[in-house]
Amino acid sequence: MTDVTMMKIGSVLIVPIQVELHDSAAVQLQEDIVQNIEKTGAKGLLIDVSKLQIVDSFLGRLIGDTAAMAKVMGCQESYISTSIGISNLSGEATYRICALISRIIN
Repeated sequence: MTDVTMMKIGSVLIVPIQVELHDSAAVQLQEDIVQNIEKTGAKGLLIDVSKLQIVDSFLGRLIGDTAAMAKVMGCQESYISTSIGISNLSGEATYRICALISRIIN
């Protein structure tokens, strides 16, 4: 269990990440999100990383993978909320996150 509080509003699971996560905590958060989707039957997922200073390539990939898992589990929409700090991402992570956001919007 991570220190990230998840809440379900309507049919949307909201995950505001407000603290920096080391890799093992990020993996645990992914497992917690998947379990919460299964338990609540959420149809949407919002992952808010706007409070993070840096999203490294590992976390960027993990967030994208989590959104893909949510879709397989029946979430019709997945959104990732970012801040201007997205420019701090490494090249690969920036591409994966921007591609994911583009797929969600289109």
